[in-house]
Amino acid sequence: MTDISIVLPVYNGSKYLSLSIESILAQTYQNWELIIVNDCSTDSSLAIAEKYAQKDRRIRILSNSENQRLPRSLNIGFANAAGRYFTWTSDDNLFHSRALETMASYLDAHEQCGMVYCDMDYIDADGNVISNTQNTSHNFYLSNCIGACFMYRREAADTVGGYDPDKFLVEDYDYWLRISFQYPVERIPQILYSYRHHSGNMTSVYEKKIADNVFNLRVEYLDRISEHLSAREFSLYCTGLLLNKPDAGPKIEEIAFRRGLKYDAAKILSHSAFDADKKFIIFGAGVIGQQALRMIGRTRVSYFADNLKYGQTVDGIAVISAERVKDLQHLYNVMIAVDYSKSAEIIEQMERIGVLNYSLFLLIKDRLERLWNPAL
Repeated sequence: MTDISIVLPVYNGSKYLSLSIESILAQTYQNWELIIVNDCSTDSSLAIAEKYAQKDRRIRILSNSENQRLPRSLNIGFANAAGRYFTWTSDDNLFHSRALETMASYLDAHEQCGMVYCDMDYIDADGNVISNTQNTSHNFYLSNCIGACFMYRREAADTVGGYDPDKFLVEDYDYWLRISFQYPVERIPQILYSYRHHSGNMTSVYEKKIADNVFNLRVEYLDRISEHLSAREFSLYCTGLLLNKPDAGPKIEEIAFRRGLKYDAAKILSHSAFDADKKFIIFGAGVIGQQALRMIGRTRVSYFADNLKYGQTVDGIAVISAERVKDLQHLYNVMIAVDYSKSAEIIEQMERIGVLNYSLFLLIKDRLERLWNPAL
């Protein structure tokens, strides 16, 4: 009996496809089958796949007669799978040699676990390591931390059904959530995969759309996700959600009420005012803060503020402390410009030290862009 079924959907992935297949052939665990789903490629992907299939009977090719995109291609592949454990990979990514062995052994030893995932490297187009996921948050409900190195039981797939074609670009996160509502999902803190960032991969091409779809998914599953969050986690999570999806306020308040919690969505949404005649202090000197700087314009920004970088300069602008913001708040617009996941914590900090008049960049960035960058 085949232990592991690997599905590899490919659409015009000839550039890296051989490397992806070779990483499977190099596995220390050899009881696997590879099902390559060719989704109407017009390059040499099919020829490359056929070359490997002719040499190894464990490799099969399914060719779609019409382009089905990723979710349906995954369903087609797994409908033909014989293994007791399932995983899938991409034509531009790489398994490390012990990935299958490590994940299968973990599932063998932990019968209650429905799905397991490992850490991964991020690599560039040439295969150089850029970073990894070991130091990222691994609270699955607060962030999509599973990445691309995972394995789940056939039983879990039978329970939750197939990948949802209507969840294109977030079909994986949707699937992991659905599994997690039924089974424990656990992490192996080892780097066993390389995820390639390059100009042609889906993450790069659809980055903004993926982010938007992730927030749509979080709104859809908010009730179920909230069951796995503490009261404080729920508040932090919902604030980040609200900044991206302001119309989710009524649903958030309804769920909070049922849980016996108080959440004031209107209070968060009220922080959208600023005085166009005053200069700004941007709280957050990271990527989001620098985005705000570019949008507002350097001449309208007097300071950055940041809990880690105060005393430094960023883009030629002095970075001050939160306490200094308190002293200057009446002279400047204070704008919080940090990532969704950090916004609620900074809001708590501002209110704790007495900075009550502030705006939220993520809430008003479209208005700022229209005001000061109308050509964008």
